[in-house]
Amino acid sequence: AGQSDRDATSIQKHESYFQSSAWFDSHDQDAIALQSKEKLILNGVRIGIPSAFNVNECPQSVHDAWQTTATKLRKLGAKIVNISSDVIRPETVKNSLAAYYVIACAEASSNLMRYDGLRYGPTISSDGEEEIKESSQSSYTPLEQQYSKYRSSTFGLEVQRRIVCGTAVLSSDYKHTYYEAASKLRAEMMKEFDEAFSLVDLILVPTAVSLPPQFGAGNDSTEMLGNDVMTVPISLAGLPAISIPVYENNFNDVGEQSPGVTGMQIIGAKSNDKLVLLCATMVE
Repeated sequence: AGQSDRDATSIQKHESYFQSSAWFDSHDQDAIALQSKEKLILNGVRIGIPSAFNVNECPQSVHDAWQTTATKLRKLGAKIVNISSDVIRPETVKNSLAAYYVIACAEASSNLMRYDGLRYGPTISSDGEEEIKESSQSSYTPLEQQYSKYRSSTFGLEVQRRIVCGTAVLSSDYKHTYYEAASKLRAEMMKEFDEAFSLVDLILVPTAVSLPPQFGAGNDSTEMLGNDVMTVPISLAGLPAISIPVYENNFNDVGEQSPGVTGMQIIGAKSNDKLVLLCATMVE
């Protein structure tokens, strides 16, 4: 889960929202009691650059923005530390994308089972509904037909895809092959990040392996999913992170200078949210 608001145009506003919501709720099974390890300045703060995230798909402009941000942090007093592939392995990062979508779809399928039009969600009237095709649902019970009608009417295509995928990976035929394998990789990812944070205080990596698409341009869905390879390892490990824009000047195809922007994410150890926000504020 994360925080986002159209009015949060600065890191300070995000920090204000965080402070107002960062309290422990004993009735929330997902709540964590924060134990802050913040430092007031960046002097002596160790910021890691993991080689495992230096993937071939990153264009030179993203590499340059990565280097520019690291240089700026060094000037602010931070110590830049290279994290070798022995600590965070490239294979784990590469496989994390598949593991994330297996787990995310499985959790979506499990959590959305309750939305059946009876206990949760609006009631779907049969008026105006297209008749259920006899050829495809002739063996459905009335209750299953209710489920199908409700979920087809209220869930978007992406949600339906995730439910179908999640139901498949949780089935008895595939649970051991996919879901349990993904869970093991998540545990391995958490272990590797724990080892990395024994060496550094923060980690700096790009947010995506490509530049932001032009407004209105068609986007390849597979390419968009592939961009998540930089963010899903952090989500799998359950770490606090923030993405900040890094601006620089570049030239377009006709030689005209235009502003470029690349996302950089600052990642902290568990319960170290305040140091992440502090570092983001100083970079901004």
